[in-house]
Amino acid sequence: MTHGETPPGAEFDMWGLPPTQSLALEVLAARLRLGEQSWSFAGRHRPALEQLFLLGLVTYERGFEPRTIRARLTEEGRKAATLGTYVSPVERLLSEALHICVNGEYAPGGRENWSDWAPRAETLLRSLLPEEEG
Repeated sequence: MTHGETPPGAEFDMWGLPPTQSLALEVLAARLRLGEQSWSFAGRHRPALEQLFLLGLVTYERGFEPRTIRARLTEEGRKAATLGTYVSPVERLLSEALHICVNGEYAPGGRENWSDWAPRAETLLRSLLPEEEG
C-alpha cells in the first residue's frame, strides 16, 4: 500500500496525503464551492495529480494553456475533500443572524449579543430580500 492509500473498508483521510496532493484537493474543493467544476494547475504539479488520479480522487487532462493540466474532483474526491461539512461564509452569517434574532442570545461561536449584532443582522437580512420595484 502506498502513502495516502486508503485500506479497503476504511474512511479516506485527506490529511494523510503529502502536502502537494492535499493542497491540490483543497484547491479543487474551494473552486467547486465557487461553482467551478475544474481548475488549471501548472504542469509541475502533474506527479501529485497523477497520484490523486491513482487514488480515484481526481481526473485530469491537458489544460487550455501550454504546460497546464485541468483537473476535477471525482465523486470520491468530492466526498473526501468537502467532508459534507462545508458552510459558506454567507450561510454561516445568516445562520448566526437568524439564531440571534430568534433567541436574542449569543451567536453560535460568537461573543456578541443581540444589541451588538442587531444592525448588522438587519442589514444582512435586508440584503437577501429581493429589491422592491419603485
